Amino acid sequence: MTNGGSRRVPTRSEHYATEQWLLTPLPTKPFETGRWFTPRVDRFAQVTVRMNKYSVPARYVGRQVRVLLHASRAGGLRRPNRRCSA
Repeated sequence: MTNGGSRRVPTRSEHYATEQWLLTPLPTKPFETGRWFTPRVDRFAQVTVRMNKYSVPARYVGRQVRVLLHASRAGGLRRPNRRCSA
């Protein structure tokens, strides 16, 4: 509102109509939001990922595993080329 003039603010639907041609369809594959780490299982059957300790099955002591870490949980414990239960 400069110089006493009134300028109309475009609505959301007007913005959408202007920018609709720029939008692309959403991907069909889900987007992975976690981060993979490859820690080694210590003698207490635990792995440390970003200063947090997680218990794993004792049969993995001394081995390297892959851990998928999300913002609110850790999961996806894997040995290379083999799916394991966490």
